[in-house]
Amino acid sequence: GRECIELFELGIPTKPLSARVDQLLSHVQEFDTLPSQLSVVEKIIGHTFKHRALLVEAITHSSYQTDLPTISYERMEFLGDAVLDMIVTDYLYHAPGKNYSPGQMHLRKMALVNAHFLAMICLRSKSDYDATMPSWSREGGLQIQHDTRQVYLCQCLLHSSVYVLEEQSLTFARWRSGCESIERALESGHSYPWAGLAALQAPKFISDMVESLLGAVFIDTR
Repeated sequence: GRECIELFELGIPTKPLSARVDQLLSHVQEFDTLPSQLSVVEKIIGHTFKHRALLVEAITHSSYQTDLPTISYERMEFLGDAVLDMIVTDYLYHAPGKNYSPGQMHLRKMALVNAHFLAMICLRSKSDYDATMPSWSREGGLQIQHDTRQVYLCQCLLHSSVYVLEEQSLTFARWRSGCESIERALESGHSYPWAGLAALQAPKFISDMVESLLGAVFIDTR
């Protein structure tokens, strides 16, 4: 892209990618206190951040009211959208043994890079944690009750909105009721489950969360 800009003299200022990333990182500040969700998100996505302030930004909704000095995920989501587009396009173009036509690449890209599919990724991504608790009764005395609970990625969004909380709950309930048919269609079905994914009626902030995390990981790993 930089070579084309320079070749055709488009007048757009260009810098190497490494310089752009360094510029982004120069604005990153570390915090004295961090939200407890960070470790959960890192476990879910399988990446431990060197610059955890990037992760804070990536999971912060614009409604979040706190003393934490961070902006919302919206800029990070814009970057993550471009990163996802780049990754999927590169994979489809170089898919081993496929040699997809432009039309075939477009259809497959649309199936992967759309708000419905990304929302599904966010809704089903989860991590187990130990919820073992002590209990006491007259008959048995002190006992340890072993339990495991699950935390989902969509529940880790930092926000201060009743609307967001309600939409999270409603969307997750729709996912729980329709997830089996969607997963089955993706694994072994003969057609893409557009209808099932659309029926989730997921608000945009759920799919945005996946893209913002992609943007944050991209910067953090350069």
